[in-house]
Amino acid sequence: MQWLDRIVHSFIMTFGITEPSPEKRQRANLFIGLLLLLVLLGFFSMVFWGIRHLAH
Repeated sequence: MQWLDRIVHSFIMTFGITEPSPEKRQRANLFIGLLLLLVLLGFFSMVFWGIRHLAH
């Protein structure tokens, strides 16, 4: 899951969040990764709903 670690690290650096300790890094990766996934799912759901709504 190196790609998730890189994405989370970029997210942490972009928003200036304090980096987690090495012991808590896995938990932080999971938490931030799930939040990013929820945001993406919400975005695509709204896009799908908007396209469907405008089509009718």
